[in-house]
Amino acid sequence: MEAKKASSLRRFFAIRGMSAAMISFAALIVIYIGFGIMNPVMFSGDNIMNLLRAMSKYLLIGIGQSYILITGNIDLSLGAVVGMSAMMAGTLMTHGVNPVVACLFVGVINGFLVGQLKLPPFIATLGTMFAARGVAYMVNGNRNTDAISSGIGKEAADTFQNIFYYGKTFGIYNTFLIAMVIFAAFFFLLSRTRTGRHIYAVGSNVDAAKLSGVSVFGTTTKTYLVSAFCAFVTGLILCAQAGMGNMEAGNTYEMYAVAASVIGGVSPLGGTGLLLGTLGGAAVWQTLENGLDMVHAPVGIQRLAMDFMAPNTKDDAQQIESVNNATASTVSRDEGFRAAFEGTGYTLLETQFCEGDAAKAQSIAENFITEGVVGIYGCNEGSTTGAGNAIKASGKSIVGVGFDKSDAIMGLINDGYLLATMAQNLDVMGYEGVKAAVAALKGESLGGKVTDTGVSVLTK
Repeated sequence: MEAKKASSLRRFFAIRGMSAAMISFAALIVIYIGFGIMNPVMFSGDNIMNLLRAMSKYLLIGIGQSYILITGNIDLSLGAVVGMSAMMAGTLMTHGVNPVVACLFVGVINGFLVGQLKLPPFIATLGTMFAARGVAYMVNGNRNTDAISSGIGKEAADTFQNIFYYGKTFGIYNTFLIAMVIFAAFFFLLSRTRTGRHIYAVGSNVDAAKLSGVSVFGTTTKTYLVSAFCAFVTGLILCAQAGMGNMEAGNTYEMYAVAASVIGGVSPLGGTGLLLGTLGGAAVWQTLENGLDMVHAPVGIQRLAMDFMAPNTKDDAQQIESVNNATASTVSRDEGFRAAFEGTGYTLLETQFCEGDAAKAQSIAENFITEGVVGIYGCNEGSTTGAGNAIKASGKSIVGVGFDKSDAIMGLINDGYLLATMAQNLDVMGYEGVKAAVAALKGESLGGKVTDTGVSVLTK
């Protein structure tokens, strides 16, 4: 009996790529327990649910990238396609039209460039990356979309958001369930079908695959279509999460996808890897991101992922988290925010940066809400929208204040999820700017004059 068990275990680990996949799950356990020791909130049910939901987008893009890596190629356009999907969905829905799967066209183009024209995948997908990101910017006139509810109505918008992000089925977030259904389908396709065998054959030895009758062009195109489909669904998730289309959605996701795949044992050289490992890799990546937030690691440490810092807070202090984008104006707003709280009984946590991405800001804010903060401040449109959506998702009474004005932000204020936002007086800025320009054209000296255009506090 023992010999049979040992033999079965050896056969299990003899599966190509299985050892690497199991190592990723072992690393996941070690990382999770390590962060949990540093901050027991990691073990809370709310945090586990948030972690699974946040992991889902990394799993989806990891699936797409894994398919391509196994063929020995790469997809640098994946993140841009995510952004294009989010913006197209947001733009179409604000005009009262359901989103379409236009992103698959990018997959066909990538497959044609790499499989048929034999262009290096790095160069081919770099080009489509810029093209897709350009479409994301142009589709709504170089600005983020309004709230999707402004086009399809609040009821339809709530349904869309609940299906892809906020809703639960049997107590589990739909986002995670959608990701797992897609994972199961593509796991079966890769491990139990002729197409899957062809994908491994192309990655192992493309010449031998050709001699065996495998269509390299067809197989390569299929993998890029899988990547485009996964990016499309991820874009819908980000659009549902933010309640709007964000031009920066999916930024750098192509690298996250590579990380999830390679951590799980998928070889960048092709021919080796299991989607089971990609699942483990996505979980490792998200747990690391979640844990670093939970221990309040400085941004530099988070980005290097080399060290951890425990929070330095008083036991009796209330906590307020600032989530902003690393630009000069928002850094100044953050400094003013902190100065206003000097000498008070509040403890301000480490500032977190979201690069203007509402979805990323929301994930950061959700981590700190799980930990028990009482207030959140967003320094720009993306972080304010993300903070408001995080408060909305939590169902808790948390003070949310932001900076900048948008349709989505005003909707969150009117619904009671944000208390207020501070907005620059754009009409005054425009008037004073044109007046200065006319004076300069007339040859008048402006004398380095600085005009205070003021800020308005907008409430419900």
